[in-house]
Amino acid sequence: MSSQPQLIHPAAPHQLLPAYHLLTNALAQRRQLFNSRVILHPTTLTIYILLISFFLRFNLTLPLATRILLLTGVTIALLSALRHYSEPFLEAAEKMGTRAEFERWVLRKKRKSGDVVKEVDPRDVVMVLEWEGRAVGVCCVWGPEAEVWGWVVERRYRGRGLGRDLLVETVKEWRKRNPGREVEELKVMEECPLFFQIQSAPAFTNCKFTEDEERVKKALKHAVAAVEAEENGSKQ
Repeated sequence: MSSQPQLIHPAAPHQLLPAYHLLTNALAQRRQLFNSRVILHPTTLTIYILLISFFLRFNLTLPLATRILLLTGVTIALLSALRHYSEPFLEAAEKMGTRAEFERWVLRKKRKSGDVVKEVDPRDVVMVLEWEGRAVGVCCVWGPEAEVWGWVVERRYRGRGLGRDLLVETVKEWRKRNPGREVEELKVMEECPLFFQIQSAPAFTNCKFTEDEERVKKALKHAVAAVEAEENGSKQ
């Protein structure tokens, strides 16, 4: 049995919601990355070391056990404050996970005038990376707008080129569903929900997210170039 997923194809109706949840989970996981960058930043570590020195060396009038207890309390308070500060990531993920947001991003077309039942616009693309019947990666494009608004692969499957393959196949599918359009028109949505950041946070906490945005844009350019090269080769 293969240890990595092999199937990349347009999402079946029953796969749309699980695939969408991959995106909301990825958004929630940004909180962990944010917290790690704050905790491990040199400024944070320096301040914490100074606190340790103060409680363990300079406050000698208190018993050692009391000083350790106070330091533990301060540590818990700092972590709690960081947890509270990074809650917007979870709030954004929870909002994105609602039915209304699912319809806004995925089910954009009504079946008929006045009907409350919605479906995927045939020009839109939701491609899934599947393993043993389960979606472990997804890439989404709004067809008419030519905008990539979601692209993620589960962590355990990263680093194998699967995300690149998924993006390339998504570009090909978009080309099929939007005849007459050029692949060069494809772009990454500027307001992509997965690019969420806490705007009031220090710059060093968001730099990794900014790098991720640039990486996605660069990957899309490479995918477009690969599809163009394949199309030009088939014409010769």
